Amino acid sequence: MTKINYLNFLLFFLCMHLISEDTPVNQTEQGTELFKKVDPSVVAIQIEKAGGSGMIISADGYIITNGHVISDGTKENPLKFSKRITVILSDETKYLAKVIGHSLDPDVALIKIEPKKPLTVVNFFDSSKVLTGQKCYALGMPVGHKRTLTSGIISNTERVLGTFTSVFQTDAAINPGNSGGPLFNESGEVIGINTYGGGGQNLGFTIPSNVVTTLKDHFLKYGYFKKATVPFFFT
Repeated sequence: MTKINYLNFLLFFLCMHLISEDTPVNQTEQGTELFKKVDPSVVAIQIEKAGGSGMIISADGYIITNGHVISDGTKENPLKFSKRITVILSDETKYLAKVIGHSLDPDVALIKIEPKKPLTVVNFFDSSKVLTGQKCYALGMPVGHKRTLTSGIISNTERVLGTFTSVFQTDAAINPGNSGGPLFNESGEVIGINTYGGGGQNLGFTIPSNVVTTLKDHFLKYGYFKKATVPFFFT
C-alpha cells in the first residue's frame, strides 16, 4: 500500500468512527449537562394531601408553580389555597411558603420562601419563538419520584383547550407531580410551565413562558391576575 493510499484509509476510518460514535454520545452529554445546569433551580412542593413541582425565579425566594398544585381542592372555593405549603430545594432543604398570587386559569401561582442563602434561578426564553418540532426537556417530581428529567419535542405551539390562553403540546412525559415544573429548551431556558398530562397518551401541556411572566408581574403588582388589563392578542 502506498503512503497516499494509507493516509486516505486512515482518514476514511476516522470519519466513519466519528459518525458512528460521536452523535449518540453528544446527545447524552447534552441532556446530562442540561440536568446539572437546571437541577438547582427546580423544587418539589408539598401540601397536606398532594404535591407538585416549581421553579425558582429569584435569588431571594420567589417561586412559580401551578395554581392547582397549591389549591386545597375544595369545590366550594377552588381558589382557596392550602394552609401549609412546603418547598423542598435540590439539597433537600425545606421551607414553608406564603402565597403571593394564585390563578387556576391560567394555571399559575407565585409563592415566596425566605431562604438562608441566595438561590439558583431559571432563565426564561421568549415563548413566541418556540417552534413545533424543537427538542424540549421536562424536569419535576412525577408520581412521587424525585428529580426526574424527561425529553421530547414540541408537538404543537397553539393548542386550544378551552382555557384563557393557548398552550404548548409536548410528547415529553408529564405525569402527576410534574405539574408546576419547567419545560426547558436545549439551552436550559424555560419555555413554559407544565400543567397536566394526557393520561399516558404522550400528550402533555405547557403554559408558555410569556404567559407565566405576565401573571408573575400581575401577582407582584396587584396580588391577582387582572384579566381586564391584558391585550386581546394575549389569548
